[in-house]
Amino acid sequence: MLNIKNLIAIVLFLGINSCSSNKKNETECYYSHPRNCEDFISKVVYEKGSILPADGIVVLKNWTYFLTYFDNNTNQIEEKYIKMNCNCELIYFGDDNPIVSNSLN
Repeated sequence: MLNIKNLIAIVLFLGINSCSSNKKNETECYYSHPRNCEDFISKVVYEKGSILPADGIVVLKNWTYFLTYFDNNTNQIEEKYIKMNCNCELIYFGDDNPIVSNSLN
């Protein structure tokens, strides 16, 4: 009888622990290195009507990049910032550096 109570207690303990809401929510990443997103970045620029040169991407920090390319729409050289996540999904594309705007100085 004592063994059955212990077995039930163990099963309940394991069941509660495995379903705990305090579990750490981890983002599953498809890519492990920021350079893996370069093809996706080139596609974003291409969709805006321009072609990104091979040396037009500079990795700044983590998944934030600085882009330099000739914009076919404005006929000017553009300098933009782009932020992707570790699944190479676009988070930000614009003129302001997202690293600086998110830091506390």
